[in-house]
Amino acid sequence: MRIASVLSSRVTAAVAASCVLLLAGCSNDSPPVGGNGTTVTGTPLVSGGAATAYTLNYPSNVNVTQQVNVPIGSAAATALSLPTGFVADAIAFDPNTGVEYVAGALYTTSSTTGATVVTPEVLVFPANSTSFATPTTTILGVVGSTTYFDEPYAAAVDKNGQLYVLSDYGVNVYATPSTATSATVPAATIYGTNTGITSPVALTVDSAGSIYVANGDTSTTGSVRIFAAASNGNVTPLRTITYSSGSIMGVAVDSSLNLWAAEEALTSSGASNVQLALYPAGATGAATPTKTITGAATGLTYAGMIATDKVNNVYALNYNFTRGTFQVLGFAPSVSGNVAPGFTTTVGALTNPSTFITVR
Repeated sequence: MRIASVLSSRVTAAVAASCVLLLAGCSNDSPPVGGNGTTVTGTPLVSGGAATAYTLNYPSNVNVTQQVNVPIGSAAATALSLPTGFVADAIAFDPNTGVEYVAGALYTTSSTTGATVVTPEVLVFPANSTSFATPTTTILGVVGSTTYFDEPYAAAVDKNGQLYVLSDYGVNVYATPSTATSATVPAATIYGTNTGITSPVALTVDSAGSIYVANGDTSTTGSVRIFAAASNGNVTPLRTITYSSGSIMGVAVDSSLNLWAAEEALTSSGASNVQLALYPAGATGAATPTKTITGAATGLTYAGMIATDKVNNVYALNYNFTRGTFQVLGFAPSVSGNVAPGFTTTVGALTNPSTFITVR
């Protein structure tokens, strides 16, 4: 999803710059300053965490997407162009092999009618790719006359290498995605009225195989629907966490199966209050978070998708309305309340950045 479309009613001036984001596992050493202009202002992140951030940038109004990789330290960011006409929405990596999956849609023009043809697909690339000209294989959202997924919202890969693709057609699971072909159909599909998936936003999978779907229930309420591992069909969620005060923009799970949610609460005056909320493992219903990160010191003004790393640092994609800049904010797992981030990466004003982020 292009963040410009999300912010269009809230940002009055169009601004342009190239998209460069950084996520890094910062050390606890002094001084608290990282590479690439990343400044630590609060409790430093736990060391040994994420090494690279991956996000998506749309540098123009045509169908061009760049994957932006930024390593830790002072190394320069790398912007890699995806195939022309392919609009990417999410990236996921196999945690074992490093194989990369880029979910999105190919936009072409019909030679007979001149109409735009949208082909939802997942492109598969080798680990550590430095060029995205030609994927090793492509998974299609439409096989024959059956639509399994339309343009995706999110994607994830579990510890067994299974690929999960979230779209308006629910969650589709591919058992052996790295060797899939254009004729491959999902091994499982979570879709139907019983699932409660109506306006999906984000997706993550935990180490036990449970599947978390952030859903916009109404324009002012949201939920996270958690499905048991190996779920298939028109199934009821194992449990549902409801949020009645606003929207849920992103979800991530830590190593203890606690759930982080990026929430945007609406006040009676119509103002928004952004927070990162941590729910305990097994939480259900109108659960109370064990802690929240929110307030002026956090720098959170708009939280898109979020991510956690292997040492439980949590990262939020943020648009700073005051400065007109796009940021990644990182918080150590020990902090809560109105606290400054462990680092802030300011990337300047953007025209068409993505709400997507992942760390690795």
